[in-house]
Amino acid sequence: MGCITMNIIQITSLANKMVMRNIKLRLRHFGCNHNLSTVQVMILVNINEGVNGVNIISKELLLTRQAVHQVVHKMIEIGYLRLVRSDRDKRFKAIEFTDKGCYYAYITELIIDDTEDFMSLMLGDEKMCLLKDVLNTIIVPK
Repeated sequence: MGCITMNIIQITSLANKMVMRNIKLRLRHFGCNHNLSTVQVMILVNINEGVNGVNIISKELLLTRQAVHQVVHKMIEIGYLRLVRSDRDKRFKAIEFTDKGCYYAYITELIIDDTEDFMSLMLGDEKMCLLKDVLNTIIVPK
């Protein structure tokens, strides 16, 4: 079995671009008229997974807090998100979905699941599981 000529950075970058392009195209198909950026999509995914603070999202996406604040405020303007003051800590504002944001986050999760299913069909379940294990070992801190 020969090795592909691209290095790991090129491969993962290209795979990310392909997945993001697919998500954005399919979101448009489901009525999302805003041309969401990759960061906006990733914020939808993070909030959908229960991450609701700018600090944690900025760490997850390797962005500054200021950059995440700017993107979140843009998403508030287009009606996807809202900020809600915490009952326990009045300084903390949780990021929550509006109904529209919740719908597109749900659609995004379905698209991601479909993408994984497609990759599993192409690679086979065993290779897909191995790929996820290897990437998680490299990326997820222990």
